[in-house]
Amino acid sequence: MDASIPIKSRYSLPFGPIIVLLLALLLMLAIWNIGGRQAAPSLAETLEKKLGIAASPQIYEAAILQAASDLAFALGVNLEDYNITLEQYEALTKAATEKFGDCEQYRLLAITHQNFPCYTCSSKDRIVLGSGQTFKIGQTCASEASRYGKQLPEQGLKYFAEFQGNVFEVLVAEYIKLTLYRVSKERELIIRQNGLSNQELPLPPGNKILK
Repeated sequence: MDASIPIKSRYSLPFGPIIVLLLALLLMLAIWNIGGRQAAPSLAETLEKKLGIAASPQIYEAAILQAASDLAFALGVNLEDYNITLEQYEALTKAATEKFGDCEQYRLLAITHQNFPCYTCSSKDRIVLGSGQTFKIGQTCASEASRYGKQLPEQGLKYFAEFQGNVFEVLVAEYIKLTLYRVSKERELIIRQNGLSNQELPLPPGNKILK
């Protein structure tokens, strides 16, 4: 008796369920890879994490554009598009750090209740600030003494360094804080205290322009 397996039986083994199982496994692996692969953070997201300032993506993007423009001008770099990538940012900040070193974003606060000049007020030359209210938001790549010498712009002010980093980060921090000042409760209170119109004081009284 021929004990060999019939030809039909040898080639009719149940490969179908195995193939389906393998395809399902491959599909699960593909979905897992796609889900687990996180998109690289944008420059705005990277800076928001580092600066710790809560602001909309639009404000961060505007700050990045302005900082890139200012820094490119200071470095003599020709950037065709100031909407820079994370890689361009790293190259730009490396060159800026070599030239400017570490920088800081600071705030000048009133420590006494008194009159201060207001550069963005149209109805009054001077307004009253209470203790703890902002006179100026600025940035510098020098020390307080190098920036202002032995005396701040007005009596009754105190210098507070709020953020330290490279010049690009500091420029972004300054721009964002000046922008947020426009919609702050502090500005509303100063306007009400001094009888100003809502069109006045778009910046802290000691600031002249949004850089």
